[in-house]
Amino acid sequence: MNHAQRKTSIFQIEYILILIAVLNFTLTEVLKKRTLQNIDSLELTLAKQRELLLGYDYLLYFSVILLVIALAVIIYKILAQKNELELARAINEEQKRLSRNLHDTVAQDLAAVKAYLQKGDKEKSEFYADRALDEIRYVIDSLHINLEESFENILGEMLQAFENNYEINTELLSASEIITKLPSEHKIEILHIIQEALSNIARHADAQNVTIKIADVATTLHLSISDDGKGFAIEEVLEKNDNKRKHWGLRNIQDRVSELGGSVDFIHNGGTTIAIQIKNPLS
Repeated sequence: MNHAQRKTSIFQIEYILILIAVLNFTLTEVLKKRTLQNIDSLELTLAKQRELLLGYDYLLYFSVILLVIALAVIIYKILAQKNELELARAINEEQKRLSRNLHDTVAQDLAAVKAYLQKGDKEKSEFYADRALDEIRYVIDSLHINLEESFENILGEMLQAFENNYEINTELLSASEIITKLPSEHKIEILHIIQEALSNIARHADAQNVTIKIADVATTLHLSISDDGKGFAIEEVLEKNDNKRKHWGLRNIQDRVSELGGSVDFIHNGGTTIAIQIKNPLS
């Protein structure tokens, strides 16, 4: 091969190499663009998927919120129905108590008025008539008590009615957390106990002052109702046949305290103190 032929061969090789380089560059650019397009397409797909997943998340959150609201409504209705049943039971119990009290107090006083009128004893007739009138007024005021109010509000209204009708001073000393946590039916039962005690004080004690104390000692609820009247010995009162009906309210107090799982003592200390203890009333 002469010099001219070698020169031509080298030129052809260089041309081929340049062509290969150009093709390689072109192919690389094409592949790069396609890769970028694929990446963009993938990112777009991932973005759409993220948006779709986010939409599912929002739907899930919304469903959970609706479920929580539905459960809250159901629980509220259940509690409302329970409170209505408790209130109805309490009102029914209150009606029974009033009926019993009217029979054991007002009816007896009116019978005494009739008996003393027949005997011509005007003084005693007026005494029993006035006492029956006071009892009727107290009963009427008690009917105005709203059982949906707090314990302290109800007790305050009860004591105010007692003072207005019997002109006996009352003092309330309350430092109890337990009483605020008791079920409604237990609170109402305690209010009935206090009503029974106040009614007995007004009818029999000749008292001028009444003090009610409510306090906690550890997990025990202490309730005392004290008066400065003439006092009595509970054993003598309950043992006398002629006084059993007269002091039926004392038996009612014993029965109600027993139903709450507590104990009651009647203490003769110049006046009378009704001391009640209810252990673990929240258990």
